[in-house]
Amino acid sequence: MTEVIMSSEQDAYFKILQQGVEDAYEVAEACREQGFDSRNFVEIPQAEDMASRVQQLLKFLQQRNTAQQIRELNKQFDGNRELVAIEIARIVCWESIVEEYDLEIEKLKTKFNQMKATKTDIDIGMAIYHGVCAGLAVITEGILVAPLEGVVDCHLINNPNNTKALAINYAGPIRSAGGTGQAISVLLADYLRRDFNLEKPILSKQEIERYIEEVLLYPNLQYKPSADEMRSICQEVPVYITGEGVGKEVSGGRDLPRVPTNNVREGMLLVMCEGMLLKAPKLKKYTDQLKLDGWDFLLDYCATPNENKDTQISFKPKDKYISDAVAGRPTISQPMAQGGFRLRYGRARGAGLAATSIHPASMIATGGFIIAATQMKIERPGKATVVSPCDTIDGPYIQFTDGSAKRFNDSTELNETLNHKNILDSPIVERVWDIGEMLIPFGEFRENNHPLMPSPYVPEWHQQVLNRLHLTYPENFDEAVKQARENKIPIAPDYVAHFNDLSAEELHLLCSQLKMDMCNNKAYIHTEVLELAYRLNIDVHYDSQSDQHTLSGNAASVLLSIALAGSKFEGSLSSFQDGLAFANALTDYQIKPRVTYRIGSRMAKPEKVALRQMKPPIHSLIPIGYDLKSRSLKEASMKASKPINIGWRFCPDCLTQKIDPKKIRQEIDEGRRTRPEEFTTNTYCRKCDRPTEFAYTPSYKTPNKDWPKLNYSKIWADGYAITNYGDTTIKGVKGLTSKEKIPENIVKGMLRHKNGISVFRDGTVRFDMVDMTLTHFKPVEIGLSVEKAKELGYTHDHLGMELTRPEQICELRAQDFIAPTQLKDQLVKTANFMDELLVKLYHQKPFYELKDASDLIGHLFATLAPHTSGAILCRMIGFCDIKGGYFHPYSIAGRRRNSDGDIDSIILLLDCILNFSRTFLSEYRGGQMDAPLILTTKINPAEIDKEALNIDTAFHYTEEAYMQTESFVNPKDLKSVFAEDFLGTEKQFEGFGFTHDTKDVGESPKENPYTALNSMREKVDAQFKLGALLYGVDNEDQSSRLLDRHLLRDMRGNIRAFGQQKVRCVKCNHSYRRSPLTKSCRQVVKTEKVALCPECGCFNLTNKKTNSLPSHCSICSASLEIDIKCGGKIILTVYPNSVMKYNALMEHLIENFGCSEYNQQKYFQFKEWTQDMFGLKRKGEQKTLDFFTNPE
Repeated sequence: MTEVIMSSEQDAYFKILQQGVEDAYEVAEACREQGFDSRNFVEIPQAEDMASRVQQLLKFLQQRNTAQQIRELNKQFDGNRELVAIEIARIVCWESIVEEYDLEIEKLKTKFNQMKATKTDIDIGMAIYHGVCAGLAVITEGILVAPLEGVVDCHLINNPNNTKALAINYAGPIRSAGGTGQAISVLLADYLRRDFNLEKPILSKQEIERYIEEVLLYPNLQYKPSADEMRSICQEVPVYITGEGVGKEVSGGRDLPRVPTNNVREGMLLVMCEGMLLKAPKLKKYTDQLKLDGWDFLLDYCATPNENKDTQISFKPKDKYISDAVAGRPTISQPMAQGGFRLRYGRARGAGLAATSIHPASMIATGGFIIAATQMKIERPGKATVVSPCDTIDGPYIQFTDGSAKRFNDSTELNETLNHKNILDSPIVERVWDIGEMLIPFGEFRENNHPLMPSPYVPEWHQQVLNRLHLTYPENFDEAVKQARENKIPIAPDYVAHFNDLSAEELHLLCSQLKMDMCNNKAYIHTEVLELAYRLNIDVHYDSQSDQHTLSGNAASVLLSIALAGSKFEGSLSSFQDGLAFANALTDYQIKPRVTYRIGSRMAKPEKVALRQMKPPIHSLIPIGYDLKSRSLKEASMKASKPINIGWRFCPDCLTQKIDPKKIRQEIDEGRRTRPEEFTTNTYCRKCDRPTEFAYTPSYKTPNKDWPKLNYSKIWADGYAITNYGDTTIKGVKGLTSKEKIPENIVKGMLRHKNGISVFRDGTVRFDMVDMTLTHFKPVEIGLSVEKAKELGYTHDHLGMELTRPEQICELRAQDFIAPTQLKDQLVKTANFMDELLVKLYHQKPFYELKDASDLIGHLFATLAPHTSGAILCRMIGFCDIKGGYFHPYSIAGRRRNSDGDIDSIILLLDCILNFSRTFLSEYRGGQMDAPLILTTKINPAEIDKEALNIDTAFHYTEEAYMQTESFVNPKDLKSVFAEDFLGTEKQFEGFGFTHDTKDVGESPKENPYTALNSMREKVDAQFKLGALLYGVDNEDQSSRLLDRHLLRDMRGNIRAFGQQKVRCVKCNHSYRRSPLTKSCRQVVKTEKVALCPECGCFNLTNKKTNSLPSHCSICSASLEIDIKCGGKIILTVYPNSVMKYNALMEHLIENFGCSEYNQQKYFQFKEWTQDMFGLKRKGEQKTLDFFTNPE
């Protein structure tokens, strides 16, 4: 195992987790040994580091010493992942070809040369395949599915000049490796190709044009190369890249000898376009580092800076984040528009790894559309973020109907002002002029390689200036002015308004319209210029007695001090860049901007917390066939036994015949042999008490007599005898898609139903939630007492003080997480199910013994992401009332995820290791994705996604760092502290800091209108009502984008689907491309023997011995078996109402909010088409030529 440096406290924490794992595995092993499951052992191996994950992930490595070899290579190459991957790929490849292990590469090569004559092209291809998969597994940290499902095979092909080349076959799951991983897999293949002296492929013209056509046919590419780019690179790549066929068929380049399919090759396109082309600069860096020839062609695809290009950095509005508008998910602000989220640098306790923070009051000001765990698409620095609360930054600035306005930095105060109503329903709110600040860590700019934008002058920057001068923060405006004048420093930002949001002319006008009351330090403002005060974000008070508005608050201080001078200014205003420059000209102290840049944003995916259910929800993985619509196991039990598509098995000790499992089904189907009598469906031999082996599953060609039968009546009775529970709504599955098709024990399904939960396709009970970053917590926030916190190992707070109060802040351990309160009941039900299962089926002691949900605190879980094949161990330490799960950034990055809206799952550890089985997984492509094939018990910061190492760990940013932002410094040159700085030291697991605290990481509105409202019309109305409130939103632009990118596309797609639809039978669900002329289902559901011969009409007698009819007519020898057809009603699969479901909504948007003329005309054209298609026009309606020449 790789030695990881850590403190004694961290080591003790890992030992506690490991002991919990051992306890759970001991229970699970004792249960599995009893033979009630498909395997008599726990099928999820443990792995403590990346090396062991790689070895456990790939079956062909499990008998080797690959893990230790990877560890040694890690030391040799100082952790350089790419070099380790290349070297381990070579080692594994040569080991596979000579079938010997633990030898040096040169000795393996010598051995191969001695046996070269006995090795075929297939052997070489398989060895290279093993090497590529092993190297790719290292690149993807042994956690992703790409090495298992993404690389299908490697094989040798013949070139026209009689040389041999290497072909590598990819499938869709290679996408999970990312562009870099995809590109490096080709590099690995090239390395291994050279070891076997294989030549580069020579492509025919048809093959080249086939590549180009497939790019045009495949829609889901991040980068679509031009025809010339594709034509060039496919001839330069040193290996032949191909893939499995999916989707559409090509029209040209069909039936090519070296291309096994006429369908679009998804895996090939992903590797060529998103790997080789999109990641060309990074791949070129690796090939240069390795001094590998033959890769110079990558230079053509690496962007090079233009020498004549102006190198000055400027930030322009980017509208990509709102380009894919979705109905019901509102825009919060246009690109860089006033009123949007203002940039503020810093990291809250719940930020980093793509997560950012906003004020809880800002969440209220969005009408609840943006709450904790909501994904937002943002303008910069990245593409998306998940929001967490932080109440030590600015909240929203809101104007009310009486003309008053103020900033709310307390969500409770705002709720009380709104009388606890949604702001969209409040009659007193007129406008939200400023939505507040968005707190973004430096690390987000570093991760996205985005130049730093100048920071606004915020209190924490001013505090660093004062610390340098050994001064205290000013308590009032006069003290702030005195400090600024005497020390030649900027005035404290608390007293500065948003002067640079106004022009010099506007600020001059405002000053001239103020009537000063020097005695009471306030100013009366004329109603005509109130909007200028709102844009400055200055508090406006309305005096109902005098019917006048006054300016007040700290932010008005500087304005009031310069108002007199500003109103009398007689110079040229055009020389001032903005209102801030004009204000600085009127004072004898420096005013720095309170706002610099704003971040455009919109709501993307709503927050999610839910039990993961199959559709429809099922309780047991028992196949019941396709003849029972209800899927009810109780209903199936009433029909006793019936043939079902499950696997035949055999005991090697009891079987008298020699069989080849790969050939026996074909031989039986063709009638060349009969099924051996010793075949069984049991997973254990009742004679030998040993596991049986899989033989085959029947196909549609297999005779009925050779199909296995399940006695549902007996299965139900046995389950009921154990559980004393049975219900008609306990549901099974129609069929299994796994290779062996082993049914699950019915007791598990009965107990799941009894406890109100359902099962996922792999036999586990899963809970989905949005990934949210958290590095520090207060016990009081998560329902944790001080005593329980100490029991979990949290004996001191983050400052090293002994934990005595629940309000103290503790640093979250790397594999601890906080579950959403919404899951309390479901988690308790799952734990109760597990306890009841242990007692009733396995005769073990209960494991959880919960009195309430708080008893789950301290228990272990497994967490995994959909694109991975490995779970990460984690421990629950509390609950938080948000719709997401708080995890340490290392835990999230260990799953190759971040907090930009990703949704992952958790499973109770005992449920995971006891009820999961590989025999439940689909045998088809992608079946091993999202499955806990391995359990990582210990996280190593050096072996997780590198994004986590860009987490800010400082408790404050330095004055120098703030000043660096003003020069647009590259974030990698920023002088700050990141997690990467402590890699390889004791501090790599702990000692994280944060710059901004918050009262409660769960402070957030609880309901989002997008999920709370029922109809799409209600959601869209709320969306545009919010747009009318927010100053930074243009509703006409929002309406036009919504029509163009969502509603019109949906309508167009539905029109196409209606025209190309299939029809289906309501009885058996069989679908037809064209409706049968009989208008009834022609599908054969069974065959029956009849006495009356259908050919000659003779009547045939029943055989008295067998009590059955003969199979053929005794007179004419015609078959007496007739097909019984379904006869069910045929219906459409796409209906007119589904095509026109958004018509009324689109007309409402066009009429009330407007849109571009192009989108308006397009909608009415689509409407015409649908009316023509469905015959909705009034009879006799006909357009004349005048309509087209003069439509008005």
